[in-house]
Amino acid sequence: MTTAEACFPVDAGQVGELYLDWGTAGERAGDYVATFVLEDRAGPDPVPIGETEVAFSLDALGTFSRSGELVSLTLIADPPTGGPEGRRAGGPAQIEAIFQNTGEIDTTIVLTGSISRDGVLLSTFETLSRRVGPDATVPMIETFSDLEAGHYEVIGHINYDGLETSSRSVTFSIDATTGE
Repeated sequence: MTTAEACFPVDAGQVGELYLDWGTAGERAGDYVATFVLEDRAGPDPVPIGETEVAFSLDALGTFSRSGELVSLTLIADPPTGGPEGRRAGGPAQIEAIFQNTGEIDTTIVLTGSISRDGVLLSTFETLSRRVGPDATVPMIETFSDLEAGHYEVIGHINYDGLETSSRSVTFSIDATTGE
C-alpha cells in the first residue's frame, strides 16, 4: 500500500476544503482507507488536534468502460403504413435502430445518419439523445415524410459519449404507379 504525506498550512479559525491528488497508476484495485491527521505544528513538536478516516475503493482499469452495438437498423413502417395499397409516394416511412449498451456504465446515445434516393443524398438526420443503462437494449426511431417514388437507402450509426458504432443500412423502394 502506498503511503503519502502532505502538509497544508491552515490559519486558526480558517474553514475550507483541502484537496490532495493521488496518482493511482500502478496501484492495485481494492478497498483503501485514507487517514487524515490534523496537527498543530506551530511549536517545536507537532500537537495532534484531530484524526479521521475515509474509506474508498479503486476499481480496475476499464471497469467503467463504455461500449455499445447497433444491433439492427430496420424499416418498421412502410409508406404509407404498409396496408394492401403498398408503398405509395407521399407517405411517411419509419426506421428503427436497436442499440445495446454492452458497457458497464450509463451512456448517452444519438442516432445519426443519412437518407438517399436513387443514390443522391437527400438529407442527414440526428435524433434526440437518450440515456441508456448498462446491459440495456433500446430502440431509436426516425420518421421520413413526403417520400417520392424511388429507391431509398438509410444509413445510420449510434454516437455514444464520444464513441461511434459501426454503420448499418436499410433499403426500400416506392413505386408511384403500382404502390409496390
